[in-house]
Amino acid sequence: MKLTKNIKLLSDPQANYKANKNIKLNNETYFLSFAHSDISGYNVCPMANKLKANENNPKKSNCSKVCVGYNGNANRFKSIMESRIKKTKMFFEDRQNFMNALVKEIYLAIDRSNKKGFEASFRLNAYSDINWEKIKVEKFGNSSIFELFPDVKFYDYTNRK
Repeated sequence: MKLTKNIKLLSDPQANYKANKNIKLNNETYFLSFAHSDISGYNVCPMANKLKANENNPKKSNCSKVCVGYNGNANRFKSIMESRIKKTKMFFEDRQNFMNALVKEIYLAIDRSNKKGFEASFRLNAYSDINWEKIKVEKFGNSSIFELFPDVKFYDYTNRK
């Protein structure tokens, strides 16, 4: 799957209720929202039981059944979940082009926030548990996102060990 020019990977800080709170602290937080669990056909939460597969592994979490990624606007507006599924598929099927686009969007978001006098921060696992430390961007010296943006705050909530 090739990336299209009209796909947007990162959400605007005002679009997420939790991120919107950070604006009062002069921080704009951008989220990357994949389709949670395995509903896209790809498992973005390896430590969680898969929804589509009706997995019931006692060594895994059942968090997929109650994931907030399925509630809120994604439950009300079909296009939101469709966008998340599309981004998830692009990540798995065209990884390097996806990563190149992500680097570009992070750079532009930092610039946009700085011009307004805000600091930019990023949560790449809004509804997923991708190990971003291990994903390299070939076009940029085979570095991870964190290595490419060492002075930028990235935060995560994870069950990863």
